[in-house]
Amino acid sequence: MIALSAVRGNLFTFIPDTTKGGPEITVAVDLLTEWVRANHIPITAIACEQEQAEKFYRDNGVEPHRLARITAKHLRSPVLLLDLGDGTHMLADGNHRYVVAAANGITRLPAWLVKHSYWQPFRVDMPLALGEETLRTMFSGIR
Repeated sequence: MIALSAVRGNLFTFIPDTTKGGPEITVAVDLLTEWVRANHIPITAIACEQEQAEKFYRDNGVEPHRLARITAKHLRSPVLLLDLGDGTHMLADGNHRYVVAAANGITRLPAWLVKHSYWQPFRVDMPLALGEETLRTMFSGIR
């Protein structure tokens, strides 16, 4: 696990469905992406489904102003899909690309599928309470 103070770059926080339980998971996605590239994790393709894209847009913090900046070049860059170790996965980087792809009728996206044991060292130890000033400097959605 990485201390928040040691993180540079983007973070992704997964907040599980409250009906299913489970802990919040925060991952240093930029650091993980560097590791994935350096270790030549193979690129595969995942299905891009309209229903899932709508869920990302509605429930997962997809910011409309960021959607407008997605280009065809961005859609060729692999998304980061993490194996949760229980047969399920979470999209840790690429939600905006996924939504744009689905809106444009694209049915497959390139992806790195990262094994549970590989991404665990990139989990971030998040303090229980972060002040507003800290949040302002960390997350794109807070202004």
